[in-house]
Amino acid sequence: MPQPPHRPRPASRPARSAALTGRQLLALLLVLCLALLSYGSFYPFNFTVPDSLAGDVQALLADRTLYTSRGDVLGNIALFLPVGVLAMAAAAPRRHRLACAVAIVVAGTAFAFLVQLLQVFFPPRAPSMADTVWNGAGTLLGVLAAPTFGAWAARFHTPEAPVAPQRWAAGGLVALWVLTQLFPLVPSLDWQLLKDHLKAVLADPWPAPVATLFTLARVMAVGCLLAAVWQRAPATPRRFALLLALLLAGKLFIDGQRIASHQLLGFPLGFLLWWGLWSRRPARMDLAVLFVLLAGYTLEALSPFELAPVPSELHVLPFAALLEGSMLVNTWSMTESFFVYGALLWLAQRERMPLRASCLTLAAWVGLLELAQCWIAGRTADLTSVLLVLALGGAMHLFAARGRR
Repeated sequence: MPQPPHRPRPASRPARSAALTGRQLLALLLVLCLALLSYGSFYPFNFTVPDSLAGDVQALLADRTLYTSRGDVLGNIALFLPVGVLAMAAAAPRRHRLACAVAIVVAGTAFAFLVQLLQVFFPPRAPSMADTVWNGAGTLLGVLAAPTFGAWAARFHTPEAPVAPQRWAAGGLVALWVLTQLFPLVPSLDWQLLKDHLKAVLADPWPAPVATLFTLARVMAVGCLLAAVWQRAPATPRRFALLLALLLAGKLFIDGQRIASHQLLGFPLGFLLWWGLWSRRPARMDLAVLFVLLAGYTLEALSPFELAPVPSELHVLPFAALLEGSMLVNTWSMTESFFVYGALLWLAQRERMPLRASCLTLAAWVGLLELAQCWIAGRTADLTSVLLVLALGGAMHLFAARGRR
């Protein structure tokens, strides 16, 4: 009996990858950035209708004061700088780039104005057209910086030598650490400023042991990150030493920065300890630095080791403590926390530790330290740090999935 002709089976559709595409990830980060900006602008969400709504709106539109304070201007620019970079990178226009850039700047400025307009219903905030202008300027600077970021990314990842996600993360964490060292990024060539900084260095007392340990631990972590970025090139120690020297010298010309005594001791000491591990114990370098950084962070979180007479309040609402006091100082503090948590998770991944387990363990440890700060004098307990760890862990998971794809 003749066999029926063989019919080829239709090709099955390829399974859809769970990883996000690059543009989807950038769009997600953009939405997250806008959500955080909205949250910080309206916290704690006590909205009320003003007695003279039309008068308040007219006063906002008639406001012509552009300069309030240097910290306020820099803070407003820095807050919207990522908006321009992420929006331009997510759009990635091949044609009509100028029209796309103009549209992003207009949309960012309109979003900033909408936030100021809604603050009319929020008495704790004072709506200002100056904030709208500087937010728009930050969006514009971000759009202008997006091509540079794209060119750097193209050099960082080539078809001939694809870059692992851990190397991408290492480069980003190094850039974040450099930002914390030169914050608020206001250079000045004032001779009096230079003399004041040199006097402050000479007048600074002997460095505190805990601050020195935490500084050298972060320097060692940066060394591990740079070793991954440069793939253990022979020139890695020389480049790292040059970077540390430039950062210390650059602090002398940054308005709002200073060279602390624990940095003068922690920078070279951290470099020497890292160099010893890099040259003699490279296989155990990441694990050793992981424990040193975790120990330094723990001791710094528990300092000054003095019990408070009355336990302080634990801030449960996200970013509650960060929205009090100086926005410039709080922004620097959050950036520093991002670097420390990111470096700890990155070092754990280098030691083949599961990302989910290491993220949950670090979040639990950070939560216990924040809870202990309720009984430590001069400390503010805030559960925002736990959310930062979980957010970083989720971002690193998505990034690793994208790299596997």
